[in-house]
Amino acid sequence: MQLTWAKYDYTLRWDKPNTHLYKITLSTEPQTATYTDFQIATWRPGRYIDQDYAAAVANFVAQNTDGTALSFTKINKNTWRVSHPKVTKLEIAYTYYANNEDAGSSYYADGQVYFNPINCFMYVAGKWNDAVSLNIPDLPQDWKAATALSPVSKDGKTYSAPSFHEFADCPSVFSNKMKTLSFSTQGSVFYLHFQGDYKGDAVTDSSAVKNMRKIVAEQGAVFGGFPFNNFHFIYRLVEADIHHAVEHANSTSVALPSKVSESPEAIKGILNISSHEFWHVWNVKRIRPAALLPYDYNEEQFTGLHWFTEGVTEYYSTLTNIRSGVISREQGLGIFAKSIQSVENNYGYSFISPYYSSYDSWLSPSQYSQPHLRNSFYVSGQVLGLLIDLQIRTQSKGEKSLDDVFRYLYKEYGSLNKGLSEDGVQKAIETVTGNSWKTFFEKYVYGNAPKNYAELLAGSGLNINIAESADNTWEKFGVLQFSESAQGWFVKKIHAGSDAYLAGVGTGDLITSVNGEKAGKLDQTTFFSSLKVGQRISITYINAQGNEYIADFAFTGNGTPKICALSVAKENKMVDKWLSSLVK
Repeated sequence: MQLTWAKYDYTLRWDKPNTHLYKITLSTEPQTATYTDFQIATWRPGRYIDQDYAAAVANFVAQNTDGTALSFTKINKNTWRVSHPKVTKLEIAYTYYANNEDAGSSYYADGQVYFNPINCFMYVAGKWNDAVSLNIPDLPQDWKAATALSPVSKDGKTYSAPSFHEFADCPSVFSNKMKTLSFSTQGSVFYLHFQGDYKGDAVTDSSAVKNMRKIVAEQGAVFGGFPFNNFHFIYRLVEADIHHAVEHANSTSVALPSKVSESPEAIKGILNISSHEFWHVWNVKRIRPAALLPYDYNEEQFTGLHWFTEGVTEYYSTLTNIRSGVISREQGLGIFAKSIQSVENNYGYSFISPYYSSYDSWLSPSQYSQPHLRNSFYVSGQVLGLLIDLQIRTQSKGEKSLDDVFRYLYKEYGSLNKGLSEDGVQKAIETVTGNSWKTFFEKYVYGNAPKNYAELLAGSGLNINIAESADNTWEKFGVLQFSESAQGWFVKKIHAGSDAYLAGVGTGDLITSVNGEKAGKLDQTTFFSSLKVGQRISITYINAQGNEYIADFAFTGNGTPKICALSVAKENKMVDKWLSSLVK
């Protein structure tokens, strides 16, 4: 039997600010059965882990439109099954605890109503394609709005979206403290909304607009324009030290400390995170892995492409900021070098490939995950973006680049609302370049082969230098984080491929002596600077169980941190073309 599609009519009200409670009502059509299942999302796009938003729901009730109460039961953690007779409309109501300030959550406090529809508005199970209306009757007349939702009423209290999917993609903030700046470029209007304690003056305003105009224009130039008429950068300025953002098709929501608005220099603190989120307009919101198209908010959706959707987006964030001139070339190369350095110094990258790090994102919060194998597909993907782009440019003698790959992906997938297959990135690069990338992807995307950066960057115009850190500390033994005590040195983090770890020393252990000398009295600079490869070392340590052991090994230097630097070959036209503005 075919089910009737629901139409969603929501009402949002709120209690006293100290309760942080939203009061949400949904009126909709029932399914053509004796019951209707209502759900709330278990995760949100942009954060691929289970988040269990149902925990914020309480006081659930259901009724017929004539006010007759309807019975219900929970059939799993996020589904409420409402039993009903043959009716044309029914209504549910519940409270939602909104007390999380990060950009992907919902937050209600004095003077501010902020919500991500995906985590607080229920829907009929699996029904995401019908139109939505949202009424906010308690909204004070003098409050300002920052939202990509379409206003319906003149009083600004009713909004609409053509589907639940699009409704879910529109974070919204209403507040009595809102500073909004705007500008137009390439036929589209951009809004910079600052909710909270905006500390800037006219010079700060001008700096924010000038730099953001450069960033969006540079990214728009890659694709030949924007896929929208207007876009909202929503910055919520908070007292906590939060730096968090979430991408959306026609907006982005960012939570930042209010100090970023204090001066023209401080406002530059929004540029990197804004550049990253804006590239998502194309990469993931429109060029989307097939596994995520359409979104299923009730089920885990697995893809190994986060290295591309997030990591290569981070690469383009930095590249955009160089091209637009909001950071210098030296600063940008320093960011790329730091990412290479992070990959080379993290043991986990040598065991978990970017593809499987992406695929296993759903497992990342687990208390059972191995600490030594943790890594970030943001960082590994940024390095891959750099290498792929420069390899394409070198192979084609500067005629092609990763920009061309993105244009191809948008034309063939994003503009057609077609999902990108798991091997779609490789195929797109091969189509654009006319070359096979099978070996590269097998080694560095699906695998974790060691990278010879000098070879991979040959002909690109970049020079790379990777050397061991000159710091003379416990890091030479692979003890990456440590703290001093009267008894010795506590190991807080250790490199799992290092000499000390392989000899038995682990996180939580207390190093009491080295070569018979008490650790607390060891002259670190003298001792570590004189170490030679092959030298025998004897470490006495006490483990978490209070047992004393001796680790005896020959020093190899494995695990010693590396320092990476990138520089440009003098007067290199390849690099100039790579880093120069595309805006004419």
